[in-house]
Amino acid sequence: FGELTVAAGETSYLSPMIPSGATVTLEELTPVDPEGGTWGDPQFSETSFTVTKDQVVTIDLDNPITWNNGDFSVQKVVEGDASHLVADDVAFTVDYTYVLPEGLGADPSTGEGTLTVLNDGQAVTSDPLPYDTQGTLAEVEPAPIAAATWTGSEFDNASFTIGDETTFGVTLTNSIELDLGGFSVEKLISGDGQHLVDEGTEYTGNYSYGEGPNFEAGEGEIALALGGEPTVVDGLPAGAQVTLEEVAPTNPEGGTYLEAQWVDGNVLTIGKDEVKEISLENVIGLNDGFFSVAKDVEGAGS
Repeated sequence: FGELTVAAGETSYLSPMIPSGATVTLEELTPVDPEGGTWGDPQFSETSFTVTKDQVVTIDLDNPITWNNGDFSVQKVVEGDASHLVADDVAFTVDYTYVLPEGLGADPSTGEGTLTVLNDGQAVTSDPLPYDTQGTLAEVEPAPIAAATWTGSEFDNASFTIGDETTFGVTLTNSIELDLGGFSVEKLISGDGQHLVDEGTEYTGNYSYGEGPNFEAGEGEIALALGGEPTVVDGLPAGAQVTLEEVAPTNPEGGTYLEAQWVDGNVLTIGKDEVKEISLENVIGLNDGFFSVAKDVEGAGS
């Protein structure tokens, strides 16, 4: 037995002299696969022959090699104070483009595709692509979510290179925030008895709103101070229909609260990133009193 070494595209040196009539069998030692490729079975023009006196047998050896594939995957992450509103089955669309390696000699050398990724934590894998392909990702704008706003999206790797029979993992993170707003209430007093009420006197109000798209019903209490800064209630869901009511105040000595007036009404709609300003005015009147005179007559002529 013996061994010959041959380089690609070249002819090996001659084998040592072999006796005429000998039968020679050829086989190739399995070569190491290069990165990105896999050797196929070697193809000899002849794998076995008989040596003839004074003749040199020339053998052709072809080694087929295939270009390996890889792929990539995309996993969805949703974060933010409204992330709980995004169900697991909400779908996101990711478009991708790619450029094939020049060595493939492919025509066309570019392509595109689409992945649909759910908000369930499961990565979605692309179709196979040739090793060393350059890929680029872009997300289609997500569908709106009631009572919330998408505030951003980011790939941890928006561009990448396909590996050798490996999956390149990409994470796409979307942030979403609740749509919130609020209102403020200023306390006012009018009427001929307003001097009976001291600055800083506290009043109480209540607010409530019903259930809406992606938010539950809610209620709360408002503390109002006469002459103080308006009381602000914020962090309420945008779109909520809020109804305001005042708890009847205690009449001061010498006066009576006649009526309460909500300037612009006591029902309002919360706007996103807005604080709606309203006023609550109480009219107070002076109480009436009476006096009497009794007549006494005295003396001898009474």
